[in-house]
Parts: sequence; structure tokens; C-alpha cells
Amino acid sequence: MPNSMPNKMPLRKTSPQVAFYGLEATVCYLMTRFMTHPCSQTARAIVHHLQLLAEHPEVQDEAESDKVYGKLLEEWQVITLSLSQHSDFSPPCPEEVFCNEKMPQPWRHKTPQEPTVSIERRW
Repeated sequence: MPNSMPNKMPLRKTSPQVAFYGLEATVCYLMTRFMTHPCSQTARAIVHHLQLLAEHPEVQDEAESDKVYGKLLEEWQVITLSLSQHSDFSPPCPEEVFCNEKMPQPWRHKTPQEPTVSIERRW
């Protein structure tokens, strides 16, 4: 079938380097999202993307990057496990459309009508 959009560039395979930076950008976005809308679904997505980064050849070829992503992965696995163990203790996630799960009290941000909530880790 002929290309119906002749003025468009043909699609090319993504280079491994571009894929690596895309994974990094995605992890940064997910971590930022977790801080504003924490829930276990976002935490699991962070763990999944950190696993992809840890297995990426560019990370495995650099000892320091391997160590950093390995440590991040360990920490986010602990956070994810803690969230799943305390899900019945948590208030509902503020964005039901995004994940329809509960978020932990320690990560929850204050809304104008609520008293200040401590950000300490309880797990």
C-alpha cells in the first residue's frame, strides 16, 4: 500500500540511546507524578521502568550508573511493597481516573480544608 502521507518522514526504528533517554524521562515523570498523586499503581510503574533501565546495556556498561539504578530499584521495591501492605489504611487516591487506588497517608499532600499531614515514613 502506498504511503498516504508523502510529505511525512518514514518511521525509523528508535536507536538504543534514544530508548534509554526515553526510559529515563519516563521514570522522572512517574516519580514526579507519584509525589503529587501517590498510589501503588504509579509505584509499580516506577519499579517496572527502573528494571528496564537497570537491564539496559548503557547502564550495565557503566558501573556507577548500574549502582545508582540498582539502588533506586531496591528503594522503589520497598516503597511498592509498603504501599501494598498498607493499602487498607490509606485514604482514596485523589485521581480516581488515573489509578482508582488508595494512597498512603505519609505521602498525602494537604488540601486547603485539611490540617497539615506529616510527611514522615511510617513503613
